[in-house]
Amino acid sequence: LEKAREVGQLPGLAEGRVSVQDAAAQCVAFPLALGPGQRVLDACAAPGGKTALIDERQPDLAALWALDMYE
Repeated sequence: LEKAREVGQLPGLAEGRVSVQDAAAQCVAFPLALGPGQRVLDACAAPGGKTALIDERQPDLAALWALDMYE
């Protein structure tokens, strides 16, 4: 975004194409000692922001699984 705006005005939010996570939600991915060839399980993954961050931080993982409950 070029300019800050209210969360409810974010493009794609109402349609479910994007979600918002603050730094506190994202910070759990930073202390992980990620390395090439590792297998990682995100067992509380919805909507996937932390999983995407893990993949961005270490794109050479052997596997990255993302699971969550569906009701």
